[in-house]
Amino acid sequence: MQGDYKGFFDNSSVRDYAAWASASYEVCGQCSAGGSQYNARIASAEDYWKKYKNGDFSSVENGSAPSLSGNSSGSSSDDSVVTDGSNVTIIGDSITNGSESAIASVLPKADIIAKDSKSFANSKSDNPSGLDIVTQLKKEGKLRPIVVVALGTNDSLTKGDIDAMVREVGSNRKLFFVNNYDIVKTSKYDDNNKLLAAAEASYNNVKVIDWKNAILSADGAVGDYVSDEGVYAVHPTPEGQKLFAKTIKDSISDAKPSSTCPTDGQGDGGLVFYYQWDEPWGSMPYGNCGGTTIGDAGCGPTSLAMIITALSGKAVTPDVIAKKAASGGYRVCNNGSSHAVTDLAKDYGLKVKDYGRPSIPEINKALKEGVMFHVAGSGPNPFSGGGHFIGIRGITEDGKWLIFDSAHKGTDNNTRAWNPAEIYPYVSSDWRGVSKK
Repeated sequence: MQGDYKGFFDNSSVRDYAAWASASYEVCGQCSAGGSQYNARIASAEDYWKKYKNGDFSSVENGSAPSLSGNSSGSSSDDSVVTDGSNVTIIGDSITNGSESAIASVLPKADIIAKDSKSFANSKSDNPSGLDIVTQLKKEGKLRPIVVVALGTNDSLTKGDIDAMVREVGSNRKLFFVNNYDIVKTSKYDDNNKLLAAAEASYNNVKVIDWKNAILSADGAVGDYVSDEGVYAVHPTPEGQKLFAKTIKDSISDAKPSSTCPTDGQGDGGLVFYYQWDEPWGSMPYGNCGGTTIGDAGCGPTSLAMIITALSGKAVTPDVIAKKAASGGYRVCNNGSSHAVTDLAKDYGLKVKDYGRPSIPEINKALKEGVMFHVAGSGPNPFSGGGHFIGIRGITEDGKWLIFDSAHKGTDNNTRAWNPAEIYPYVSSDWRGVSKK
């Protein structure tokens, strides 16, 4: 702080900086947002700031934020999230409504919003849908970091309904869908459950809580856990209510925030793979575009960060490139990034060349010479219908392409070899190559 960084701290808001640092620690260091550890770290940073501003460097000791009394067990605050549910919103229908006491016994601080006959996306005057509840809570700033949606017994779900829920919850939260099961009409909810499973495969922040499997794998008969009421056979018995609550809690425990931290994605040849929804950058704003984040619209900076890191040997993260893109005028609200964003690679001593619309043999030749391409396109995987930037990082001996894809985490996109015909026809922008000088 006495050297090169003094000007930075003089011109920054300590609370904003401390809040950002604490938020990063929350995700990758297990410190709960708004909790006691989170607040203690901000207070500690402010105390250090005051000492620094007064020139009292000797009184700023090395070390981390102070330990809190009452935490002698040494458990992380992430455990407290799972223990008390303070970071959890649960929205459900009659299954959740009937199990509310059981859920509250294992997640006492969870915000449980449940009503019989509640729909996933179709509201009634006296019974707003789950989607409408999420929208309202988000508007009021009350939607918590972990959202559990236990709906679907009253609906035939559509992909559009599920995608709308995912968008509304936002990529900076963990979204859990509870699947459904009727112990008599055993295939009744198969279509709904398949759509929920497809959402888990498509979105990095979505997981399915497998209530169906919990019923079928529990000790005893299914009737011990779910009542056969004739028309419906979905409502838990008292024992089933306990199992329902435990299944939710266990699923949340299996997906602690720390598990979403980037591990630098070491892959083939020591390359680094970044994903735009990974924290700490996923929830950071990308430009001044109405609250959209790097996770929402940062495929351009994220894929470029992978190319720059690979070619320069410097660990350049997506948030750094996103900030440069926004300040440099490369951020295009409602559209992502301009194609010229690739020029930011020049800041790291790299060469950027516009290849126009080269042929596949011309691209292959450049790839063999060490050029990596930064392109945008619209279409099927690895692109998207709305448009998506990827990097093309290399070529195999049999002429297939290797890529950097920031969006489809959990797939083999970044490790498999692609036939050029799967990519070339869908590139909508000019081919911009990045290479070492």
